Amino acid sequence: LKVGTELDEDKLLNLVNESHFARAKRRALWYLERGDLSKKQLIEKLSRAFPKEIAERVAERFIELSLIDDERYAARLAERLVFDKKMSPKYAAFLMANKGIDRATAQSFTENLEADSLALIREIIERRYKNRLNDEKEINRAIGYLSRRGFEFSDIKKVLREYNDRES
Repeated sequence: LKVGTELDEDKLLNLVNESHFARAKRRALWYLERGDLSKKQLIEKLSRAFPKEIAERVAERFIELSLIDDERYAARLAERLVFDKKMSPKYAAFLMANKGIDRATAQSFTENLEADSLALIREIIERRYKNRLNDEKEINRAIGYLSRRGFEFSDIKKVLREYNDRES
């Protein structure tokens, strides 16, 4: 632009959109520096400050550049939820779907993990409830906690029986 240049409405709108696009790309890079995001999450974050069309355009561009990859994100998230956060694969798939990962993709990544539910339950009990399973109230707390993490009630009972047999 130069002083004295006349702008019609279309040119002005185009300049505004390109300005939004450049700012949205910088904001998206800032978000991605702090951690991986799914396409849906990036669009939601950008839509708070920019028009949705701009957010979607930035997300598509970042997919082209491989800065966003929902499958890579899903694989990392599945491992973190199951092995680090000690959640059942079924519950991890549910949370992943809430973060914008396709349900089928989320299920396939969590099912492909070689997670032993009984071993995960044992780890949680050892870490959180090891010396407190002699009280009925604490047993109910453990069952509630494990149930909220998506573990099957039969698996929870099986592991608790093991601890009960060990204590006897």
